[in-house]
Amino acid sequence: MLPAPAGIYPGTRENDPDSWRPARSDAYSHPCANFDLYDAPSWKLDLNSGASSDLQRVLDGAREFHERMYEAHLALGNEQREKMTVIAGVGQKTLFRLAYHRKFFGLWEKAEKVTEPILDDRHREGDGRVPVASAALEGVRIHYIKGVHGGLVNIPAVYAAIFDYLNGGEISLPDSPRAALEPHLAVASESSQTPALDRSPEDGEADLWNLEADPVVVAELKTQLEQERLPAFTRVKIL
Repeated sequence: MLPAPAGIYPGTRENDPDSWRPARSDAYSHPCANFDLYDAPSWKLDLNSGASSDLQRVLDGAREFHERMYEAHLALGNEQREKMTVIAGVGQKTLFRLAYHRKFFGLWEKAEKVTEPILDDRHREGDGRVPVASAALEGVRIHYIKGVHGGLVNIPAVYAAIFDYLNGGEISLPDSPRAALEPHLAVASESSQTPALDRSPEDGEADLWNLEADPVVVAELKTQLEQERLPAFTRVKIL
């Protein structure tokens, strides 16, 4: 899923008390990108008119999906929201923002991928896949733990908190990212029991967005891909 479009994503909503502002004067203001993710030409993919129309149709569908989800959540009453809770992972490098910078003649020079977390910034704190701002639900309590996306349910402290909550108890996890990242004695209960399956590192800090790659390895992978010797690699074509 793409991040929710402007107007729905936290920090971009009308009258949002905690509105987001870019560090530079970008034409498009969104915490996750400096271009409109839901506008096909903005991706600069050099598509023909037919392919561009097909991509736009898909993006329009994704936008509508986000709109319907948000409308459905707003339609919930306070009593329903009080029964809900969110447990979010923090302390991990996450692809928080993608920013294209122009060189000349309208061409893209480079894509800046912002991955470094910033404590107490909901747009720059995440679980390696999802920023906290995107994980939060309006009017719903949220708790935090240092962990990797997909591996939270394998952390004893998390599933113990969930069972307590389902049994009518309180969730004993921190209610702020800062508190979740403070070192304390309960280290064992905050480590995944299946690190090999969910890619949780032993020190609790994953780098799922390590963008440095050995050019020799990349060249070999490209060769294998062209020769269709990478069955695990899924190629998606816009027809």
